[in-house]
Amino acid sequence: TTVPGLTTPIGGAYWKAGAAACGANPQPLCIRNYIFRNYNGQPGVTATGPLTDAEVLGTISGQASDPLLSFLITKPSNEAGDNIKGLELNFQHLFGSSGFGVSGNYTWVKTGLKYDNTSLTTQSALPGVSDSANLVGFYEDDTWSVRAAYNWRGEFLAQKTDGAGNNPVYTEAYGQE
Repeated sequence: TTVPGLTTPIGGAYWKAGAAACGANPQPLCIRNYIFRNYNGQPGVTATGPLTDAEVLGTISGQASDPLLSFLITKPSNEAGDNIKGLELNFQHLFGSSGFGVSGNYTWVKTGLKYDNTSLTTQSALPGVSDSANLVGFYEDDTWSVRAAYNWRGEFLAQKTDGAGNNPVYTEAYGQE
């Protein structure tokens, strides 16, 4: 993308002269110093430090005859959508006035966007969708409060690509205490 009137000195007349003077493999610092030492005071070139420094400080601005500055604009975009359907069941029970109790829940989730491992086409998928369950046993009185929990999560698509191609990354089902 370019914007009319927004130019860059790279590829312009000063830059080309500096590249030619700096040899077969011109480095940006060499070109920059050449421009400051040979065009200081010309339109768009203002040195603010000594011209003898190893890196001359200053400003080099694009001129009307220089190339337009080209840049890439990206923005996130949504993929195909879908409805997520699910059901959550939970319970809690206290065993009289003993202080002991148990609680738990189970979440079932379903989405219509499934990832096809054999397809080479671009796919929409919802990473991170999986069933889960939690079970907690507890004891509580005026002095103590103790909990022991077990959590489980089903397998889910973590990423659609591993960065080396169209290779999905899954997280296996796991439980933790």
